[in-house]
Amino acid sequence: MHASLTLQSAPWEALITLDGASPGRLPAPLAKDPRIRTLAPPRPVGAACARNLALTHVRTPCTNWADDDDVLPAGSLEVRYQRITETGLRRALQRLRPRSPYLAA
Repeated sequence: MHASLTLQSAPWEALITLDGASPGRLPAPLAKDPRIRTLAPPRPVGAACARNLALTHVRTPCTNWADDDDVLPAGSLEVRYQRITETGLRRALQRLRPRSPYLAA
């Protein structure tokens, strides 16, 4: 996911909720990227709760969520943001491509 974020033409910020993991286990490229913040609940809460908790800490005007194995096509954040701002849409959806060929439908 991080590699595909670095290919985006729009500015972005990522908030990673570490559900049951220590911030010290974050891979070095993510830990060094100033666009990435982490949120570490005091105990494991599950994926849905972790996403909902993260939404309360978002600082950007638009939000997109993804899993660590999702891949964003280059430029997709910019396309979505432009479409939202041009049309006044409240959300723009796009199917993410899983990295693993075993997850592809």
